[in-house]
Amino acid sequence: MTNIALKVDHVFKKFKRGELYDSLRDLIPALAGRLIKGQNKQILEKREFWALHDVCLQVERGEAFGILG
Repeated sequence: MTNIALKVDHVFKKFKRGELYDSLRDLIPALAGRLIKGQNKQILEKREFWALHDVCLQVERGEAFGILG
């Protein structure tokens, strides 16, 4: 039996700041542009930021930990 209670490897999470589009007129061309050029998940747009980037975590039995945010 292992002493590891929780193990997380290579976790990524990115967020986008604020709303980009306030009308359907602005949203449709932006969506079409994304479909045409495709998306690379590793490249950030101007309004995006990494909250977690390649996080690895291991907690053994009996240890305490907390996650804030």
